Amino acid sequence: MTSAEGFERFSARVLEKDGCPLHYWSGGDPQNPPVVLLHGAGTDHKSFSAQLPALGRDYRILAWDARGHGLSRPIGAGFSFDLLTDDLLAVMDREEVASATFIGHSMGGNLAQVVAVRQPDRVDALVLIDCTRNTGTLGWSDRVAVRLAPRILAWYPWGALVSAASHASSTRPEVRRYMAECFRVLGHRDFTRVFLETARCLHPDPHYRFGKPMLIVAGDQDPTGNIKQVADRWAREEDQATHVLIANAGHAAHQDNPRAVNDAIVEFLWESRRPPEG
Repeated sequence: MTSAEGFERFSARVLEKDGCPLHYWSGGDPQNPPVVLLHGAGTDHKSFSAQLPALGRDYRILAWDARGHGLSRPIGAGFSFDLLTDDLLAVMDREEVASATFIGHSMGGNLAQVVAVRQPDRVDALVLIDCTRNTGTLGWSDRVAVRLAPRILAWYPWGALVSAASHASSTRPEVRRYMAECFRVLGHRDFTRVFLETARCLHPDPHYRFGKPMLIVAGDQDPTGNIKQVADRWAREEDQATHVLIANAGHAAHQDNPRAVNDAIVEFLWESRRPPEG
């Protein structure tokens, strides 16, 4: 599902902040436990359309278009994870969401980790979909790729970059078309800014642990970076983490195989809400 199906029943709102109209959507019973949906780089809130049927009955849902993405344009004061964190907390404060489970895909998962480090009381649990570990150690090939990225992105023809990025992101033609459309809305300049800033949020810290319930999801065909390689070890190093590998899915597992991802999320959320035994 790549359309806005489901979101038309949500309340659509705008928060003007630092030169950007932050568009966000709120739905579900306000008395239910809140979940915050954070999309990946270059996409928008519609990437989570297939998750709404699984979550809408039992959870309050808050989704957004991060600044520069989707309807949240122009990008405004710039793009940084400091600004994104401030944006997100401002939206949560406006909606009176003190804390929530964050469900983040790719860049959205990186942002969720940043908020968990800086404002741990605002994050009850993490669901990270095809997202690398912010505090993990990069291998030499990944470090080289990060260093070369500014030059590659600057000289890569925009049309070819859109095609390559969308094909690398999904196993399904309809999802690739959706992503290509989103990337074109973002534009070459802001696409580059977003990608490079996301890479900058990676910083090794071998001692950091989240220490709360965490679900780490990865598509079995995700070709991007070290995501699939680090997921299992990451889960083993966190006391309350679970790792699920999703079959027939690439970098957008929640769109490539939504049924499997939804099943994993629903089970995780149910387990994380159970009171401890004894």
